[in-house]
Amino acid sequence: MNGSGQLALHDPNEKERERGLRVLIVDDDGDLLETLEPILEAQGFRVYTSSTVRDATRALSEREFDVVVTDLALGATGGLAFCESIARTRPSLPVIVLTGYGDAKGAAMRLGARRVLTKPIAVDTLVTALREVAQSAR
Repeated sequence: MNGSGQLALHDPNEKERERGLRVLIVDDDGDLLETLEPILEAQGFRVYTSSTVRDATRALSEREFDVVVTDLALGATGGLAFCESIARTRPSLPVIVLTGYGDAKGAAMRLGARRVLTKPIAVDTLVTALREVAQSAR
């Protein structure tokens, strides 16, 4: 989690560099978090990571975020319950769900997810989704 950004795909948009969209990524796969964080930071995002719903919920109570990206399969609580909680408490906060299960899209969308992306996720796809959902929420 060094934030070096050496794996950048292209230069970040000037507005995003100034604003630095705040993204909370929740996934119990530490390798994925460690991979995504520097790549997204190099794209101009301010990235916060969490490996548990409990820690992510705490982060949401302590900070403002522009977008939440969460895995669907997250321990006992689960990503769907986390989506539902966000939809109930912060309905204007966009949520992107990552899943290895293609058939979960409908359930995630009903519980407030703005997008559902299937793992393995291409970084370009995630970057585009982050920009689009953040833009639509403004």
